[in-house]
Amino acid sequence: MNLKSLAILATCLSLLGCAGLIGPTPSSPEAPPPATTASLIAAGEFAQAAALALDSAASTSGMARIDALETACWAAARAEHLELLGQALALYPEVTLSPEQRASFDTYQALLLALEEQAAAALRSIRISAQPERSRPQSDYWLTQAMAYRLLDDGEAATLMLVRRGTQLEPDAQLENHARIWQLQLDAARFLIIDPQIRYDATTQGWLELGRIARRFWTDEVSLSGTLNQWTIQFPGHPATAVYWPLAGEIALTTLRSAVRRIGLLLPLTGRLAGAATAVRDGFLAAHFAAESQQLDIRVYDSSNAIDSYEQAVADGAQLIVGPLDKQQVESVISRNGGRLPILALNYRDPGAPPAPAVLEYGLSPEDDARSAALQAMADGHTHAIALVSDDDWGQRSLAAFSQAFTEAGGTLVDSRFFHGGPKDYPSVIKDLLKLDESRARSAAIARLVGEELDTQPVRRQDAQFLFLAASPKQGRQLRPQFRFYHATDLPIYSGGRIYAGTPDPRLDKDLNEIKFCAMPWLLDGSETWNSRRLAIEAAWPQRARRYQRLFAMGNDAYLLASALRNANWLQLPPIAGATGTLTQIDQRIVRTLPCAQFIQGEPRTQTES
Repeated sequence: MNLKSLAILATCLSLLGCAGLIGPTPSSPEAPPPATTASLIAAGEFAQAAALALDSAASTSGMARIDALETACWAAARAEHLELLGQALALYPEVTLSPEQRASFDTYQALLLALEEQAAAALRSIRISAQPERSRPQSDYWLTQAMAYRLLDDGEAATLMLVRRGTQLEPDAQLENHARIWQLQLDAARFLIIDPQIRYDATTQGWLELGRIARRFWTDEVSLSGTLNQWTIQFPGHPATAVYWPLAGEIALTTLRSAVRRIGLLLPLTGRLAGAATAVRDGFLAAHFAAESQQLDIRVYDSSNAIDSYEQAVADGAQLIVGPLDKQQVESVISRNGGRLPILALNYRDPGAPPAPAVLEYGLSPEDDARSAALQAMADGHTHAIALVSDDDWGQRSLAAFSQAFTEAGGTLVDSRFFHGGPKDYPSVIKDLLKLDESRARSAAIARLVGEELDTQPVRRQDAQFLFLAASPKQGRQLRPQFRFYHATDLPIYSGGRIYAGTPDPRLDKDLNEIKFCAMPWLLDGSETWNSRRLAIEAAWPQRARRYQRLFAMGNDAYLLASALRNANWLQLPPIAGATGTLTQIDQRIVRTLPCAQFIQGEPRTQTES
């Protein structure tokens, strides 16, 4: 091929290429359009939107600048970006603003304070400002107050503010507001201020009631289901119905079925009950560390101020409250709790106290000792009793409990007396109870009939098979010999655990010989479990071990109950063999059944040992 032919071929190929047969030449990609404030807001990039709006405000003036600054404030608030919000507020022109512009500016100044967690200052600021009329700043006007009230643990007021905020939002934004309201309802620490007398609008009240359902500790699924159904009847068409009503049920069910992990132990570790409270605490913790599984997180609070300690326990995430010890403090905490958390109270409430859900009461009551003595006497074949008890609250309660238990078991309490004072005062009440003066009168009448003096001794009454005696160790040692002196050696005596000082003392307790008494296993049981536990307590706290041993045992059993309650339905708590007795749930009370022993040669001997 000559040069001319090559030139022609090159020309043709060039023409073919221009016709597109070889392929197009590549073109550069199109650049994306520049971001705008609106596009960034639509994408949820609120911090970038706020920064861009600030740039725009810096290059404009007049109304356009104020509009850009308000957009920057709104977007920075969505991002909770304190620096950008502060910059936007600082750029507001130092000129007279219109009332609406001033209201918007004041709202975002207050919102900045709320974001800085200056709740009180935020509320003071918002209360002296006017309410904006436009929807964006008006929704933040309510949001500011909601955030401040939340920081002040006033969840009800915060909920009300969020509900008002929702009226200014578009549908999509309302869904976000509903989620915010629901998260607030689940934060139990934010509902420490509750006034049951206040009723809100139906929407707010519906949220609050549904939150209580989710936060409350439920004892059975039937009650939970009934309460959820009642909510739908009471709040028809509520915005929480579709999404959060089912969630409330799921959360409550999960709580009901799951184990408690964190316990708040409320005890008065300072003040007049400090010694007793310290012993209960030490017994509780000793039982915890002796347990095979130590998964519980136990936090101890000084309940000298019961409400403050309770609120701190709630704020720390407690799932079960154990305590307080003082009866009045128990009532205060139960009232404050309102069914929010389960409570194992370490004292018994008065019989007329209003019912409280998810509360169990446990303590060392004289009634348990007296009931156990009554049942032991019946088991020994005795059906007719007389009673002598100390003239104080403890004695009166013991007598009432003994009489009720003995009568319910088929026995008859024939007669009873109260004693007071000291040994010089005892003979008259003993002779009266034994009816010795009547025996002497009968002997004198017979002597007159036969016309000669009879050599007789007065005989005790014969309608009683045993005596129930409620007395302290010192009183018992003084009373028992007098019954022998007054011709009642053959009268069996039963008593509660108080008559035993807690430590064997044959020299002093020989005067208590033959008395049967019912006391906690911690004092009577010689098993390896309780022996080792007692020795550990004595080694750790030698100064307090003897004086407070019953309270150490109470702390031990409070832990056993707490451990059982975290895994069991509160309506089906099984009996527990504890240090203070066999623990049985009857309604909302823990009742103790005690083993019995008898003084032999001045020492307590259980039935097995005897």
